[in-house]
Amino acid sequence: MSIASIREKFGERLSSKFSSEFNSEDQIIEQKFIESKIF
Repeated sequence: MSIASIREKFGERLSSKFSSEFNSEDQIIEQKFIESKIF
């Protein structure tokens, strides 16, 4: 599962609301989510 596919599913909703506030934090959350899926 790639970050792009994650953004397609639920990232757009979060991005539209919080991207301006949590731009870098959003990437950290996505990375932790991916790590939790892998491990």
